[in-house]
Amino acid sequence: MPALILCLLWHGPAAAEVDEEASESPDAPAAEAAAAADSGGLPRGMRATGVDAARMAPIGVPTSHALEEGEWGFSYRYEFTHFDDMRDGTRRRQTDDVLVRFDETPRTRDLQVHTFGVSYAPHRRVTLNLQLPVMTQETNLTAQGPPRERFETSSSGVGDLELRVLIPFMRKNNEALQVEFGLTAPTGKKSKRDTGAGGQSSRLSFDQQPGSGTVDILTGAVYRGRWQTLSWGLVGRSTFRFYENSSDYRLGHEYLLSTWLAQSWTDWMSTSLRLSWERREKVNGAARTNVNPERDPKNQAGETIDLGPGVNFRLPWLGEPRLGVEMSWPVFQTLKGPQLERDWQLTTGWEWDF
Repeated sequence: MPALILCLLWHGPAAAEVDEEASESPDAPAAEAAAAADSGGLPRGMRATGVDAARMAPIGVPTSHALEEGEWGFSYRYEFTHFDDMRDGTRRRQTDDVLVRFDETPRTRDLQVHTFGVSYAPHRRVTLNLQLPVMTQETNLTAQGPPRERFETSSSGVGDLELRVLIPFMRKNNEALQVEFGLTAPTGKKSKRDTGAGGQSSRLSFDQQPGSGTVDILTGAVYRGRWQTLSWGLVGRSTFRFYENSSDYRLGHEYLLSTWLAQSWTDWMSTSLRLSWERREKVNGAARTNVNPERDPKNQAGETIDLGPGVNFRLPWLGEPRLGVEMSWPVFQTLKGPQLERDWQLTTGWEWDF
């Protein structure tokens, strides 16, 4: 796959010309025959449509696609992530082990994120995309004793607004490559508090804050390909942060690389399998602490590899929106910890272009 991407970039000047609208033919039967030939002679119900598996990534991929000039797009994505147990490096740590070093430790967390998106293409080579996340999370913790105290903290709120410009570098019948650039606006709060051990109010950890408090730089690229009913893709994304917020800390850079393979079974359904790698760097500027490992800026970095199946549905009777569901599990995690490890993630969403 990397060799294929390099090949496309090498021939960029020729490939960069986005395909013009195909000339219309008055001969409908001939057009149907040509479409059948392009689909390898497959029956209509088994052809890849280009709208579902081939054009769009699995719903678990946090990316948007370029639109045709004048088109609008709306999307909604729901993510439920469950965290359970502490991990330091590649080894799990028991609560007793963590409480030797810290006054309290998280045990489990449920994180829910609702992301609302809108896109518009003012030009055939420019698509503008806005995404706003809204998060809710609950964390169960244990504090040192005796006796040991179990308690719960929670937080909710709007996250940082993301604005991206999507540029289709290549868009052919069976291949598409786009690059994207953007910024975040610090609309999410970074200093939320809740009642902690002993009934005292305390500031929540970095992971429990909805926002970063900084304007961040977003970059990325997405490649998609298709052959008959098979489709595949590769996406890379980065978030860069270069200065400290008003609370005198800066969240770490974040990187994502994800690839997938999908099969279209009918005009309206496809299934996929996705492999994803994520990396997050440590927090800079904040003072170290032994109260809670999640408040220690050095305990924020880590890498995770996820694997998950998914399914996409195209709903032609509703104007051809896309409904997707994906479930993923970590197959490898190494965390600069101790940190809460990801246990599983459910993602579902809806996308509609018109």
